[in-house]
Amino acid sequence: MERLKVKIQPLFVLYIFLCIYFGWYNDIFYYVVVLTLHEYGHYYMTKHLGYSVEGILFSVYGTSLKTSNNYSIKDEIKIAIAGPMVNVILIVCTIAIWWVFPSIYLFTKSFVLCNIIVLIFNLLPIYPLDGGRVLLSSLSKRFNRNRLEKISSKVCLVIGIMLLVLFVYSLFIKTNYNLFIMGLFMVLNSTLSGRDLYKNTIDVFTKDYKTPVEIKVFKVRDLESSQLVKYLSKNYYSVFEVENTDGCRRVEEKDLFR
Repeated sequence: MERLKVKIQPLFVLYIFLCIYFGWYNDIFYYVVVLTLHEYGHYYMTKHLGYSVEGILFSVYGTSLKTSNNYSIKDEIKIAIAGPMVNVILIVCTIAIWWVFPSIYLFTKSFVLCNIIVLIFNLLPIYPLDGGRVLLSSLSKRFNRNRLEKISSKVCLVIGIMLLVLFVYSLFIKTNYNLFIMGLFMVLNSTLSGRDLYKNTIDVFTKDYKTPVEIKVFKVRDLESSQLVKYLSKNYYSVFEVENTDGCRRVEEKDLFR
C-alpha cells in the first residue's frame, strides 16, 4: 500500500494557531491524532476495495479523503463505517491497557474521550458525517441522492448553529470547547465542503468535450454496473465491454448513472 499523501490547507494551520493561542493544547492535539487515525480507517477500506486515493485533506471543516471515484452503494457504506470502527478499536484497546498499566490512565483519558466524541459525532445520521453517508447510501436506492444531500446539509447547518449557540452559553457557566469544535465543523461542512468528499464531482451528464478526450475501453467479465464505477476517472471517458454467457455488451460511463 503506497504512502498516503497529506495536504493541509492554510486556514487549518490558522485554526491550529488560534487553538494554541486560546490554550486548547490538549484538545486540539488529541483531536488531530484521533481524526487522522479515523481517516486512515477510511483510507484502508478504500484501498482494500480496489479504489484509488489521492490523499488526505486537513481543512477547517474537518478531515477527508481526496479521491476521484464513484462508489457502489455497498462499498460506500463499508468505507463510511471503517472510520468509526477505528475509533471503537482504539477505545477498547486503550481501556484494556488500563487494566494492565493503570498508571497511564491519566495520560490517555483525554485520548479515549476524544475517540468517544468523534465516534458518536460521526455516527449521527447527518450528511456529510459517516452515519449520514450510510443513511443516504441506503435511501438512494429509492430516493434522489442529490435531494437527500441538500436536505441533510440544511439539517447539518441548523444543528451546527445550535451547537455554537450552546458554546456561547457555556462561556457563562463552564466553557465546553467540544461544542465549539463540533458546531464549527458542521456549519463549515454544510456551507463550504460542497458535495460528497469521497465521490467524483464531475457530472457525466453535462461534460462539454470542447477539446479531445481520452477514451479507455475496459474488457471485463460478468460484472454488474455497481462494480464498474470504481474504474471511472476524471482524466478519461470509460467504455466497458462486458463478456458473459449471452455474449458481449457495451456499457459506457454515462450508462452507469441511469
